[in-house]
Amino acid sequence: MTRGKCQLTALDNAVHSAMEHYWVKLPQLKRVLILALGSVLSFGVALSSFFRHSKPNEQLELFAYVLLILNILIGEIVVEKWRISRDAAIADAIENDALSQQQDQPHGNHYADGPRE
Repeated sequence: MTRGKCQLTALDNAVHSAMEHYWVKLPQLKRVLILALGSVLSFGVALSSFFRHSKPNEQLELFAYVLLILNILIGEIVVEKWRISRDAAIADAIENDALSQQQDQPHGNHYADGPRE
């Protein structure tokens, strides 16, 4: 049994390229590891506040919250910038495809018997 190969259009290739850049070429794994490390660090600070003192240290607890919030916020800002770039590349590909389809359309008189009056 032989499988036929699918012919990709220029639009398909451009969108694939944008998605490949987003998912493969950008440091996604590094971003996730940094987020995990920040979360573990924040959790460690919160635990140290609870276990290292006879009563919970409110300043350390607050610091743990600030670390966690900053960790999430910075991670989301980075991802949003990547998404904006990806979405712009896809929008450009769609626009270029629409323009090329318009250029492929025949111009001029569309009436077989001449212009109508």
